[in-house]
Amino acid sequence: MKPSPALYVFEGPDGVGKSTLSKWFAKTLRSRGERVVIWSSFPGNAKGSVGDLVYKLHHDPASLNVKAIHPLCLQLFHVAAHIDAIESRFAKCVRDGATIVLDRYWWSTWVYGRFDGGDAVTLDKMIAIEKRTWGKIKPAKVFLVARHLSENSEKQRRLEQLYAQLARKEAHFTPVVRVLNDGILKTAKNQILSSLL
Repeated sequence: MKPSPALYVFEGPDGVGKSTLSKWFAKTLRSRGERVVIWSSFPGNAKGSVGDLVYKLHHDPASLNVKAIHPLCLQLFHVAAHIDAIESRFAKCVRDGATIVLDRYWWSTWVYGRFDGGDAVTLDKMIAIEKRTWGKIKPAKVFLVARHLSENSEKQRRLEQLYAQLARKEAHFTPVVRVLNDGILKTAKNQILSSLL
């Protein structure tokens, strides 16, 4: 049976395999006959987009003559880029019957904002604007990818703790599938596929 159009999200810290798994997942859905739109890293950084501007602000602020930016302000720029992508592309795609696979979602805004010392209440209020923009479009599943390796840095462990904390809260509203990607990609893929049955 052909799956209904949906939004699927891959989340987790940098370097856990989200991009690899999300691209594979989109290809798998296509092979089952589903029309898929994939944006490899939400909101994307297509040249000339708000996402492109925020990507530069995040990764190369000097190129924009920015010397320093408060972490909450940076996350607010991410929310703005997300809203631009939702309004300009994703909402219409879902209404037109496409299934979207996203590499990242607003979860990263909350986690990285908290990691950098941002206040949870302020982050929640910022993200509420993005949630309102998504409207009735909710993820069919959020795949929370983790990689528990002995060489994980303290930063990686703290990020995974924050993602786990958020996942516990969000599991009341959205199905969350925890995917362990410890180097055997086939095992991670099987975890994802079994969650669709």
